[in-house]
Amino acid sequence: MYGNRLNGKKHGDVFTSPNITKYMLDLSEYTSDRDLSSITVIEPSCGEGEFVLEIIYRLSQSAKKYKFNLNEAIKRCLVCFDIDEAKIEKCIHKIHKFDPTIELDTCTFRLEDFLLADVEKADLIIGNPPYVRQEQIPKSKKDIYRQLFFTFRHRADLYIPFFEKSLSLLKPRGKHCFICSNRWLKNQYGYNLRNMISSTFDLRVIVNLEKFNPFQEEVIAYPAISLITNNPAGDTFRYIDVENLDSLSFPHVFDGEEHKMPHNGDWYDTFNVISNHLKLTSIEELGFKIGIGVATGADKIFIGKHLIDSVEEDLLLPILISKDIKNNNLKLSGNYL
Repeated sequence: MYGNRLNGKKHGDVFTSPNITKYMLDLSEYTSDRDLSSITVIEPSCGEGEFVLEIIYRLSQSAKKYKFNLNEAIKRCLVCFDIDEAKIEKCIHKIHKFDPTIELDTCTFRLEDFLLADVEKADLIIGNPPYVRQEQIPKSKKDIYRQLFFTFRHRADLYIPFFEKSLSLLKPRGKHCFICSNRWLKNQYGYNLRNMISSTFDLRVIVNLEKFNPFQEEVIAYPAISLITNNPAGDTFRYIDVENLDSLSFPHVFDGEEHKMPHNGDWYDTFNVISNHLKLTSIEELGFKIGIGVATGADKIFIGKHLIDSVEEDLLLPILISKDIKNNNLKLSGNYL
C-alpha cells in the first residue's frame, strides 16, 4: 500500500529486535510466571511476528504452570492485525515451527487495516506501529483517517492514529506499550496526541533508545518505548535513558528519573530539557553540513542556467529550486549557484 523504501523494503516495515520485544512485555508485566489465561492482547501491526512469537511462548509457559488449554487461550485472548497477507503467513509458519499443535484461525490473525477494523477492547495493546510519512499514505486513506482520528493532523506520521485507536481500545487499567519514533513527544503534529494522553491516561514510562539501534536493520528513527495505562492521569512519569542493549533490563525501569507530567499538549519544554542532559553526537561529527537556503538578494544574477557559460566551473554549485520538486518527484532543471 505504501510503496518501497530506498533499500527495497516497504514503508512501515522496520522490525523490532527480540530483546526489545522481551523487555516491552516485561515492562507491561506480561510474564509467564503469571496466569495469562484471561489477559487479552492486541498486536495492531504484527508484521512477521516479533511480538506474537514471544507472546505465544509466554502464554505456553503460563499454560503449563497454571494448567489451562493453550489453544483455547490463544483464541480467547490474542488478536493480531496486518494488511500484508505474506507477513501473516510467515508469522504463522514461525509459530507452527515453535509448536505444530497450535491452532490458529482468522479470529487470531485478521488481514485488515487495524485503523478501520471493528475491535473489542483489550487488557494489553503492544507492538511497533508502522512508520509511514504523509507523502507515502494514499490520499483516499489519508482522507478517511483524518475524519476518524482527531490526532491525525498537520504532517503526522501514520503511527499517530495507531496510538489514538489503540489507546481508545484499552480496558480499565489496561496497558499500552509501543516502540516508535519519539517525535510525537516534541513535534507540532503530536500535540493532540499528547493532550489526549495527559488529560485521559497515565503515562508511566518513556524509555529513550536513541543511543543504539533497537531494530533489525539500521534506521534513523529516534526510537523510544512508551508505557501508558488506562488509569486516571498521573502527576509524574519516569524517563529512562538507555546507553546500550546490555543495560536494558526490566529492573532498570525503577531507576528512571521522575519528571512532572506536563499539562495538555504542551510537553515541548519538558522533553527538550530532558534532551539537554543527554550526550548527543554533534552534526559535524556525523559528517553533515546544513544550510538554511540561499538569500542572495539578486537571484536572477546569482542563480540560473546562464551561469554555466559565464562562470568558472569550479565556482558553480548545482542547486534545486522549488519548481524542481513536483508531486514528490525530483528533477534538476540545470540551475547553478
